[in-house]
Amino acid sequence: DVEATPALKMLGGDWDLGATYSFGAEMTTVNFSVTQLPLAQVADAARVGELTGTLDGKWTLHVPGLKASARRVRLEGDVQVRGVKTPTVVVDQVDAKTIMEGGQFTLKDVRARAGRDGTAKVATLSLPVSGDRRVDLAGLQLVSWPLTAPDASASATVSGGSERLTIDLPEPNAPDPAGRKLRAFSQAVSLRTSVVTNGVAAGDVAVVAGLEG
Repeated sequence: DVEATPALKMLGGDWDLGATYSFGAEMTTVNFSVTQLPLAQVADAARVGELTGTLDGKWTLHVPGLKASARRVRLEGDVQVRGVKTPTVVVDQVDAKTIMEGGQFTLKDVRARAGRDGTAKVATLSLPVSGDRRVDLAGLQLVSWPLTAPDASASATVSGGSERLTIDLPEPNAPDPAGRKLRAFSQAVSLRTSVVTNGVAAGDVAVVAGLEG
């Protein structure tokens, strides 16, 4: 049987939810979607700082059995984010496929646009669901991606990328001081940056380097 709920208003977004249970397969399938979810309210609830924009998404959640562990749950769907703004980042639109399986959350085929010509592509971006603080990124490509200083005194456009980039998120309570810092690892990162200071072109900087934390 399909159990559907009336449209829900939560965190400022409009949610739809429906669920089915297959007795033969012992599988619960939950379909849910959200439109116009304001990121500002999500940021406030998560206490992650200043963030604005809206999110639309549609997902299917597969839960085997009646007491499935997080590693046996599978989530798949699509997400679109528009008008993202933080104190240092402005992104017009992001589209991605989402998958959660085996305790790992992954964004696939990420496409982003910013400014007049800025584009970013990421083949996969894997995030830990719990415990592990390592983020794995593959197939990063930037073209004229815009960056602006918080006081707007300088700006830059960045092109380039990396085949694979690993980031260890900081752990504030780590006994090792190195574990309290953001660390990045990659065999090769290639970037070309054009810098503008106070409205005047300051030149280009090209970097090809490996990262070791």
